[in-house]
Amino acid sequence: MDPPGEPLTDTHRRFLAENTQVYLVVRRPDGAPMGYPMVGRWEDGGLEFSTYRKSAKVRHVERDDRVCCLVVPRDRAADGRVLAVWGRAAMADANRDRWQAALRGRDGDAAGIDVPSQVRAKVAERLASQKRGVLRVSPERAAFVSGAGRG
Repeated sequence: MDPPGEPLTDTHRRFLAENTQVYLVVRRPDGAPMGYPMVGRWEDGGLEFSTYRKSAKVRHVERDDRVCCLVVPRDRAADGRVLAVWGRAAMADANRDRWQAALRGRDGDAAGIDVPSQVRAKVAERLASQKRGVLRVSPERAAFVSGAGRG
């Protein structure tokens, strides 16, 4: 059965590039959904997250790669849309260098979060030591959904 929504449009891609607050929804072993608040990056047609390799979310994805991402603007008063993106997720180590370069620069501030330099350094070290990796979602379909109280 195909996920709901429609193939990605340019409007969806712009929204993904401009908004980084994401709730990653995976399936637990019993099939129930489990959500994780994340900071995502839209890169080369995929939604990426830095995460610990031994995290529960990675174990869930390794067992069942079907995920849904709910992408929410930081300024909900300015944009009340929520984008649901359905796709497949996997660890993508080839993208680790790009993440480390972003951490050395100020690229991460585009997320609307002022990340202290010591936090950036720790994440970069964990990526280099391979304790952290890059979880990449390859989107299949997407749809804007109504936010709570937004009709």
